[in-house]
Amino acid sequence: MVRRILVVALVPALLAGCGKDEESEPIITTATPASIDGVLDTLPACETIAADGRINVVSGCADAACVGMTFEDISEVLGDEGACEPVADGSPALRCSWDGLIEIEFSDLDGDYEPDKGDMATAIRVHGEYAGGTPEGLGISASSSCFLEQFEDPDLATWQLVYDHYVLVEANWVGWGLTIIDNDGPPGELDPDGVVDIIILEGAR
Repeated sequence: MVRRILVVALVPALLAGCGKDEESEPIITTATPASIDGVLDTLPACETIAADGRINVVSGCADAACVGMTFEDISEVLGDEGACEPVADGSPALRCSWDGLIEIEFSDLDGDYEPDKGDMATAIRVHGEYAGGTPEGLGISASSSCFLEQFEDPDLATWQLVYDHYVLVEANWVGWGLTIIDNDGPPGELDPDGVVDIIILEGAR
């Protein structure tokens, strides 16, 4: 098994009345909670979604869009041309979206605001109201604990300490090419609630 690494985001839990110390800064450190099993046990019970097979973790697919396919291929199988925009000003990469639910980055080395011919998707990101799931019912809005039950302990996990308990923010399984993110909060803020908000598929290695 790949050695487990835990990246723990320690959010100071100083109480000021009923709130947090507003002057406290988040501290990122590498540490292991006293008991990883105890931390996992604090996650909400597993609740799955529709087990329709629209997500295939092994192949790295969401619907018919899969890693290893070009922008043209994906637009054809999804029946719609993706809307693309630069990842950032001056970036040689585009973020292309289909219905605002499936996102894939492609290179744009010639700066023509179109994905480079032949460039292939290396990761597929699903989020928002994407309703598809794996044959086991894992998908957006499924409990984080469901993924841990299915794929066991992640190789990389980010935790946030909220007052006296840890919550899972992100988990990555290297061999499965799978990442889940629970960031249910305003833009730029984290407010994990035990439910998956983003899934990144890279295909099993």
